Amino acid sequence: MSTAAGRPAPPVPPQDVTETAARLGFGEPRDARQDASPRVSGGIGCGGAIVCLLLLIGLAAITSHLSIFSWAYSLLHAVGIGLLIAGASLAIFGFRGLAGGSRSNFLYAGGIVHRHRSKITAVAWRDAVRMRPVRGKQRGSEGKVLAYVLQARDGASFPVVVAAKDGRDPFLDQVIDAVRSNGGVVE
Repeated sequence: MSTAAGRPAPPVPPQDVTETAARLGFGEPRDARQDASPRVSGGIGCGGAIVCLLLLIGLAAITSHLSIFSWAYSLLHAVGIGLLIAGASLAIFGFRGLAGGSRSNFLYAGGIVHRHRSKITAVAWRDAVRMRPVRGKQRGSEGKVLAYVLQARDGASFPVVVAAKDGRDPFLDQVIDAVRSNGGVVE
C-alpha cells in the first residue's frame, strides 16, 4: 500500500499506541520505526552460541587423539579458544537482546509515541523541549551519534535510534524537524 505521493504508507500501529495517540489528539500516523526485535537478537545470539559449542565439542573430539606436542594440537587449541570466546560473546548478545525488550516509535502529525515492551510514552511536539545526541564510546564508534534522546517538558524521555541509509535517516529527520519547528532544541 502506498500514499498518493508514491511513498509507502506507514505501518499500522498497535491498538494501545493508536488509542494513546487518539486520546492525545495527535492526528494521523505518518511513520514508524521498530528497533531490532528481541526475538531476532536472541535467536542469532543463542543460536550462534550453540553452533560454537557444537564446533567446540567436535574440536575436542579431534584434539583428544593428537599428541600434545604436535603443531596441529596447538593450532586446534587456539581455534578452540576462539570458538569459546565467540560463543560466550554471542550468548551475551542474545541474552542482552532478550532482556532489552522491543522498542518502537510511532510518528504522528501532533507528536510521537514510544513503546518499550508494553510501556507507552507519548510526547506532543509542543511539549518536546530537547533532543540530546547519544554518542558511541566503544572503539570503532567513538563520537558517532547512535541515537537521540527526546526530552519532554514533563521530564519524560526516550531514545530515537539512528538508522541511516545512504547517509540520511528520514524518520529521524522528521522528528528533528518537528521538534525544531515547535521551539525545541536539537543539540
